[in-house]
Amino acid sequence: EQRRRKNAAAKAQMAAAAARMIGARETIALDVGTSVLALAEVLVPRSDLRIFTNSIPTASALTASRSPVYLLGGQLRGPELAVIGPVATAQVRDYYFDRFFLGVSGVIESGFYDYALEDSEVKRAFIERSKQVIVLCDSSKFDHRSLALICGIERCHVLVTDGPPPPHLAQAFKRAMIEVVITPPAPISAM
Repeated sequence: EQRRRKNAAAKAQMAAAAARMIGARETIALDVGTSVLALAEVLVPRSDLRIFTNSIPTASALTASRSPVYLLGGQLRGPELAVIGPVATAQVRDYYFDRFFLGVSGVIESGFYDYALEDSEVKRAFIERSKQVIVLCDSSKFDHRSLALICGIERCHVLVTDGPPPPHLAQAFKRAMIEVVITPPAPISAM
């Protein structure tokens, strides 16, 4: 819950921008994490999608949606309530996705990172089976590396963020031909 509240306004802006990228009747995959959960909440009114996820909070947020939601099976990992392991990874490899929305804990010039080694295997399977990979990454994660390398930056197509990346990362994204979408700043609420 603390992670969900951190940068909540920025994540809502990023989620709205990411949702606009999804066309009619697409099959999409949603990763674990609070930025992707914010996207799931924006997608609730949609009735024309097929949505796959390994995140129980994301699947729960989508219960009010009229789009079918498919939750992967496998081992449950807390506290994120993510479904992981060989069963989940094998299921992902049975499908094809128009877009995968990837949550990360950090990005440096060489790649995207996650805190959980176990989550990374499922993320890589989603990446392999997706036509387009869209990373949701608030600017606090720039120049941050954590435990597990998910993939090199060249494996992703679009980065949605709330602020401009530092020049060296901007150059790396440009070389990798990643489209960087910077959302407008969140409105400042009156006190």
